[in-house]
Amino acid sequence: MTLPAIAQLKYATVWLALASLCCYGRRANAVALGRNNQTTYILPTKIIQEFPPDTWIENIAVRQNGQILVTETTQPRIYQIDPFGIQQLVVVHEFNETASVTGIVEAEPDLFYVSTANLSSNFDVSYGQAYIYRIDMRTFTYEDPASTEVTRIASIVEAGALNGLAYLGNGTDTLVSADTLKGVIWSVDTSTGQASVAINNTYTQPQGQAVNGLKVRGKDLYFTNLVQKLLAKVPVDSKGRATGPTAILANSTFQPDDFALDLNGDAYVASPLTHQNAVVFVPREGGAAVPIATTAGPTSCAFGRTVQDCHILYVSTSRGDEAYMEGRADVVSGKVVKIEVGRQGMHGCSRDGQ
Repeated sequence: MTLPAIAQLKYATVWLALASLCCYGRRANAVALGRNNQTTYILPTKIIQEFPPDTWIENIAVRQNGQILVTETTQPRIYQIDPFGIQQLVVVHEFNETASVTGIVEAEPDLFYVSTANLSSNFDVSYGQAYIYRIDMRTFTYEDPASTEVTRIASIVEAGALNGLAYLGNGTDTLVSADTLKGVIWSVDTSTGQASVAINNTYTQPQGQAVNGLKVRGKDLYFTNLVQKLLAKVPVDSKGRATGPTAILANSTFQPDDFALDLNGDAYVASPLTHQNAVVFVPREGGAAVPIATTAGPTSCAFGRTVQDCHILYVSTSRGDEAYMEGRADVVSGKVVKIEVGRQGMHGCSRDGQ
């Protein structure tokens, strides 16, 4: 795939530094930038899990033992994937009161939350409403996946379609959830189930397909906006409300979905639209979004967490970008692929193993 030139790339040299990185003895791949700020090398991807055709995998999270959890929007399911190839794919839970499962985040070790929506990527389903569920993976076993404790902790009647989900941490009981259809970010109290709009501003709007992915680093909330083609961050309080101005880290050159942050605060963003089908890199200081890998319909990213794979970025994908959705190309299957980027994610590396 030929990627377009990235105009006026302010931080081109950041990727040159990757050439000398290594992680636990593994040499990192690197993206080199040539003349006119074009990418001259794209990192290879490797499929670790492929789903049936027409499957849309929306979001991804990694357990501390290295196992991967993904959410599906074609059917309301959560799956566990073993990236080490020992265990088979397993359905952790299938919901019967909602149309799709969207965001996922870990709040405590092996204690996850997911958001749901009454819209499906099948575009022919509309039932249930926006819910938040607690998924306790501490009770999960491969022999009996149904032993996983799943509890609905919040119903947000006024929400449009919940998407990205993040946990504020620092001893709070607060989740923040991106409402893509209404263009707002909700604050959800996990202890009471109470929800309120925390952020509704120029950068989260407009209604339709707006604020999407969310991540928290320190006291900053990072978010993407699909329509405005931006990645931004804003300082927030313990309820997810803005305490300062929003800073734009990248815009215009991509249409971002969800994303991951590494230990340094650099971002790796799924950019499925405008025919990019790329994972792009945005430096923590801000700058142009540089494509580093290509895959059909990337939706979200998460770093591995064990010593075997903490240098690897895992990417979930849909059944394709707009071209696929509009019938202008063959529909592809949802997947999870891996990319060796030579950086560690925010969690660092665990030695728990698989």
